[in-house]
Amino acid sequence: MSMVTIKLILFLYIIKMRPNLIFKPLIGEGNSYSSEEELPSTQQMYDIQAENSHFHSKPQVYPLRPIKKSSKCCPQCKQKFNSTTNLPFLLPSCGHTFCKFCLQKMSCKTFIRCGLCNSMTYKELKKLPVNYALIEAFESSNKKPRCKEHNSEIMAYCCNDDILLCGSCTFAHRTHEVNLLTDPKIQIIANSKKNYLKNQEHELCELKTEWEKAKEELQQGLKELKMSADKHKEALNATEENIIQEIKMGSERCVHEIRKIEDTEEYAQLKNKIRDNIMRISDRLKSISEMKEQFDILPIVDKLKKALKSEAVDYDSPPSLSPAHKVVEKLKNPIEYERSIKNYNLRIV
Repeated sequence: MSMVTIKLILFLYIIKMRPNLIFKPLIGEGNSYSSEEELPSTQQMYDIQAENSHFHSKPQVYPLRPIKKSSKCCPQCKQKFNSTTNLPFLLPSCGHTFCKFCLQKMSCKTFIRCGLCNSMTYKELKKLPVNYALIEAFESSNKKPRCKEHNSEIMAYCCNDDILLCGSCTFAHRTHEVNLLTDPKIQIIANSKKNYLKNQEHELCELKTEWEKAKEELQQGLKELKMSADKHKEALNATEENIIQEIKMGSERCVHEIRKIEDTEEYAQLKNKIRDNIMRISDRLKSISEMKEQFDILPIVDKLKKALKSEAVDYDSPPSLSPAHKVVEKLKNPIEYERSIKNYNLRIV
């Protein structure tokens, strides 16, 4: 940055900070200011109103319409409002705002007719409230950005660090490329940044569209996935019930066959025969025991008869138990339970 640029920045900075050292106000009467854009504070406006109390009363509270910052002029005479010579006054009946001079033309003895909507306001001109909300909107719109560190007006821009500078900040950036805000190059830089933001906005909008499309596809996929999963769950539950039913039927069939093997007729006949013969032999043993007890007191003839009779009795020998052993051995062998249940037939290995 050249020394000429630094000196120019310092000169403008001194003008902003101490204007009385350079020139006197161009308009110095009463509460006038050097420019219509340079408005006093809210407290100063209240002081101005107090001094002009012969024209209007103290501010009153009325329901207001929303303020449009673009409405800086009187709708009748198109003169710009300000906080000194052209205050905006509010018509409470409709909310429209006019300057003092136009209201004087609209007013009659007991009422004022609005020049925009013809609403009637039954108040004297001097009792109309000042539209301070509109003035404060002007102040906020005309307020220039200031440096957060030095609380001074922004005057320049550093291209190296991409930040705005006040007069004090320029010393720290004296080795950088610094341009005054009045430099035409600043507008080129601003337009470049604006184009960059537009391009970035366009790219982000396209990217967002792609993400939204992916989101919709994912939601559709999740919906289809849930439907397929529910369908498979129902099919699995039905298959499970069928398999359980088939297992129950096969198991009952196999148990029935085992019961048949257990209750085989041949085995039952042997069982009955053995039981009957044991009973016959037991009865004979009992009669022999009784006969032995009475044998000594019997006559010789009875003794001989009893002995001969006992010799005539014939008893069977125990039968062969091989058929029963075969049944037992058959069930001792392993059984293929799973295949037996599936085939509804007992499979003994």
